[in-house]
Amino acid sequence: SKQSTIETPRPRTSTPPVPQSPDLVFVDTETTGFSPYSDEVIEIAAIRVDGALEELDRFQSYLIPHGTVRATHIHGLTRDFLLANGRPQEEVYCEFAEFLGDNLIAGHNVNYDLGMLQANGIRNNVKLNLRIGYDTLPNARSNLQLPSYKLGRIVTALNLGDGQLRCHNALDDVLATIELAKHLRWKSRRP
Repeated sequence: SKQSTIETPRPRTSTPPVPQSPDLVFVDTETTGFSPYSDEVIEIAAIRVDGALEELDRFQSYLIPHGTVRATHIHGLTRDFLLANGRPQEEVYCEFAEFLGDNLIAGHNVNYDLGMLQANGIRNNVKLNLRIGYDTLPNARSNLQLPSYKLGRIVTALNLGDGQLRCHNALDDVLATIELAKHLRWKSRRP
């Protein structure tokens, strides 16, 4: 397939521009809590994009939890739903590792997701090659004047996804983050 490349002008701020590599995977997770040491990833979504930030491939899976599912009030995922729709963790992590390959990771506040994925991957005996390529959070803080930089607030403020994206759904959060990255790229090109 034909790959398009877009020349990136010098950014106006000290934040790095969105990489122009076809090797970028936007990732988001939903978890049972905030600790990589004791909480579990219960949903993983990822979209591999080309240099124009257009989708090439996607990965999405719910995981069967071993422990208590907390934070249901945030993401709406219940233990019963995950038991019915989830897959064994080790199986999901093996497939996710294969999907990632050697690609760089992107996301919104992506360090959180990477910490959770790394710790949970290790607990499931799966080594994930996690290297950050781009985080929309610091770029949004540098380039947007908003009262909050939580992804849901940015989505609402910029009307990303035409109001169709559900916050705290991993796949919709990945789609929103890609839309935010496109917006930030467009903003950096304006005179």
